[in-house]
Amino acid sequence: MSRRSTIKEAFESSKSAATPQFVSPPIFDPCFHDAETILGSYDRCAIANGWDENLKIAYFGTFFSGIANRWYENYVENNISSTWKDIVLEFKVEFPLKPKDAEFEFANKKQFDSEGIREYFYKLKLLTYDVDTHG
Repeated sequence: MSRRSTIKEAFESSKSAATPQFVSPPIFDPCFHDAETILGSYDRCAIANGWDENLKIAYFGTFFSGIANRWYENYVENNISSTWKDIVLEFKVEFPLKPKDAEFEFANKKQFDSEGIREYFYKLKLLTYDVDTHG
């Protein structure tokens, strides 16, 4: 019987049977997404793609649209010496979570006729992560 790998071992392992060509994070548009969720997705993609901080910085702006794209272009132009940590901090400041909006959306969420109960449930569950339960 073969030994089962742990999540920790999988992330630390440099060997793999096959490497995907490229794992793409979602395109960030602040009208539809929040910074925390996008950063989490981006970090998971960076790990899967084997990106170091230089590559994270180099690719970050390519996954923006709308005002986020404009913000990043201006940020890069005016902050050429920023590190990945600096970029992440400024990104969170520029596109903060809006817990009150999430609370409103959660309180007023209705299930669409075309939406299955499982899909509706997971959309509600996702909103709970954005609601400030400590304030």
